Amino acid sequence: GYACMEMILDLGHPVTAIFAGYDDIAYGACDALVKHGLSTPRDVSVIGYHDEDPSQYKVPPLTTVRVDKLALGRQLARMAIDKLRSPGRRIPEVILPVTLIRRGTTRPVTQDLGVPEVAS
Repeated sequence: GYACMEMILDLGHPVTAIFAGYDDIAYGACDALVKHGLSTPRDVSVIGYHDEDPSQYKVPPLTTVRVDKLALGRQLARMAIDKLRSPGRRIPEVILPVTLIRRGTTRPVTQDLGVPEVAS
């Protein structure tokens, strides 16, 4: 996360938000932002993925996507058993729900970015 954020910033690309594929990657991105004199969330919002325990204790606490690890493990076990029982059969895709855990690394959009709102 640190190296990628450094590269993006060094190339001068404007950045308002980062969605990292894992919390540790988000931590690295945050560290690179600080090195470049940017603040999270004032200058750049950052969201991680997985909701690792340290996420809530970072300063500021990391906004992240929580994955139900127990449900994920159960589903993977079911899929592995199905694959063993029917090795030639394609296992169907399964989508498990996740939860956005809003903490201190994101802020609301303050300007019109041309993105349509989604009715909830």
